[in-house]
Amino acid sequence: MRNVCNSVTRPNPAPCTIAFALLGALLAGIFIWLFLPGAGPPDYGKLTFEDEKGGKVRLSDLADRPVMLHFFTTWCDECETMAPAVAAVGSTMTNNLRVIGVSLDLIPDFQLSDGTFDPETRLEDVRRFARRHGFTHPILFDRRGHAAAPLNGYEVPVQTLFDAETRLVRRFTGTRTEAGLRQILTVCLEETRRDSSL
Repeated sequence: MRNVCNSVTRPNPAPCTIAFALLGALLAGIFIWLFLPGAGPPDYGKLTFEDEKGGKVRLSDLADRPVMLHFFTTWCDECETMAPAVAAVGSTMTNNLRVIGVSLDLIPDFQLSDGTFDPETRLEDVRRFARRHGFTHPILFDRRGHAAAPLNGYEVPVQTLFDAETRLVRRFTGTRTEAGLRQILTVCLEETRRDSSL
């Protein structure tokens, strides 16, 4: 004999019950973020990169002014397209902004087409790329993706703008012209200056 209790149709929760549950979860999350030790936005100043020789460089070491990290690879068509704009901004906005190229070319398992990986060849590819596009800004390397992962830097080209306290101001992807890149950076830097003076 069938158990009648199991065949009872239970009503769907009322929409307002679901809304209150979601609101409660949101408020709990905000409380945890604001008041619990260790909670809060990530400390991006601890992001670590390497120079060509393997020396460690932290983002906090670079932040004497706002910093734009430009994640790129030499084999990315959009990175190739955007390189002249990044080069121009990197050489002309130096009073207000530090531009740092972050190459992902030395991550062994990132977009290997033929299954081989030679770091020296990849390093020379990055040098040629920088020379071809007239980069005057520094190029650092994220060999293990430790910076790319929290910033979704794998979606190259990616630009992330930080203020002088290494707080994330804006992240944007895709190609931009020099004028477009300059405009968005100028607006973001002005907003950052205004916020810091309040």
